[in-house]
Amino acid sequence: MFKGDLINTITATQILGVSRPTFDKYRSEFKLSTFRVGRTLFFSKLEILEQVYTKTFPLVEKVEFCFDKKNDFDQLKIDDTSYDLRRISLMDGHGAIVFLCHLVSRVRMENCSIHLIFDETNTMLKSFNFFGPIRMHLNSKIFWNDSRLEKLTGPDLSELIKLPITKLGFVGAQLKITDDLTAQLLRQGYSEDICSYVGWAIGELSDNASTHAGVYPCFIQLTQFCEDNNFLLFTIGDVGKGIPASLPYK
Repeated sequence: MFKGDLINTITATQILGVSRPTFDKYRSEFKLSTFRVGRTLFFSKLEILEQVYTKTFPLVEKVEFCFDKKNDFDQLKIDDTSYDLRRISLMDGHGAIVFLCHLVSRVRMENCSIHLIFDETNTMLKSFNFFGPIRMHLNSKIFWNDSRLEKLTGPDLSELIKLPITKLGFVGAQLKITDDLTAQLLRQGYSEDICSYVGWAIGELSDNASTHAGVYPCFIQLTQFCEDNNFLLFTIGDVGKGIPASLPYK
């Protein structure tokens, strides 16, 4: 149990929007674990969200996270540092990377802990390898139910997703990725011209993002666009410094 996952009774009642007697009733009904520090009782925030919130509060209207939509992360928030991914009705690779960069930015820059809850409807996130970079680099700051993640099942997206979300850690790291991806695309019938364009785009954008992102991570992802294998959707995102306000406009 990480310290960042522990909350007191007051915070628990605020998250659930209930009175102290109602929370005590939930505590007994759901057999919530308790952790005593001195005279104060603490509870696992993840356990409260998983056991109480998901079972007692109906879902609000669902949202889409697609490349042609404006993403509003507030629509997914339970509280300031918790997100209900069950509210996502549709997400593509672009939306997954945008949301991933949002989470990385919050953890890195605000030094906060984040909680995620999801259900069997979030198979697309798993297919895009959304949880992979989080588990590898932010596992002590972002909490979710691992047992639920392992049980997620969904359609076979191997033909759709050409490159799951992959982290670039340094300039030049894209070279092996580009070589492996080109070989995969050629085997699947893509022309050498398309592979050349894809390789050039990944190399150029990845090098630029890695150079300017500095110590912050850069992520890339590639998906077949619709059913036509003549079109590929390439997404790259980083949590860098952004464009300086002093940059002259020409």
